[in-house]
Amino acid sequence: MTASTIGCERVREWVKMRVGRTHATVVATVTWAALCVLVAQRVTPAAMARALPAEHAGSGRARLMRVRRWWMGPAIEQAEVSPQLITSALALLAPGQAVVVALDTTRVGKWEVWLAGIVVAGRTVPSGWAGIPYPWPKGRFRSTTLTVIRRLQAAFPVGVRWSLVADRGFPSAALFAQLRQGGTDFSVRLRLSDRVTVRGAMAKCLSMWWLGDCGTGSAPLPRSGGGDRTSPGCRGGSW
Repeated sequence: MTASTIGCERVREWVKMRVGRTHATVVATVTWAALCVLVAQRVTPAAMARALPAEHAGSGRARLMRVRRWWMGPAIEQAEVSPQLITSALALLAPGQAVVVALDTTRVGKWEVWLAGIVVAGRTVPSGWAGIPYPWPKGRFRSTTLTVIRRLQAAFPVGVRWSLVADRGFPSAALFAQLRQGGTDFSVRLRLSDRVTVRGAMAKCLSMWWLGDCGTGSAPLPRSGGGDRTSPGCRGGSW
């Protein structure tokens, strides 16, 4: 299917509902970018340039210049987009279905990218993101994670309860404090070498796990890395 077959107007209407309060140029730029990504299924300049509709094609050099100008245009604030994406994803869930947000990172070239999204039918619908250069600047991993969580907490509709799911690379006392402060439930894997406090006693997860004491409501205080392939989970709520 080509970009001309899909049609620009159909994509523009969808984009306008989500970023309509921004400049008209931004709406047009996002429309073209979204349309070309749908067709190319890649985000490299060459692939997106080839996906441009025939009526707006031109020479290969002109196509590449147009694609490169997209990345230099006015930025869209995440605070503008995330609430719209979240509302759209919530509409896809069955009535009464639990709202689960999955958080993970991936490396894209020289960047480390955080992506958080609502889980719908086994897939993650992007709702929040962030990125920092790789190798990570000192102290930026934890602060970036907290920024993503704060943005999500601000973007979710009032009264909608949701739960964060994250892997063992994310746990920190600051993360759990932010989740509890915002009233966000969570289910986060821990390393076996992490130290946790359960009912006033501090010990490694490995010890707690074998004793069967690392259960719902534990408040983890990670102190070290390492761990094994299998890790216990930490679940909690807004106590």
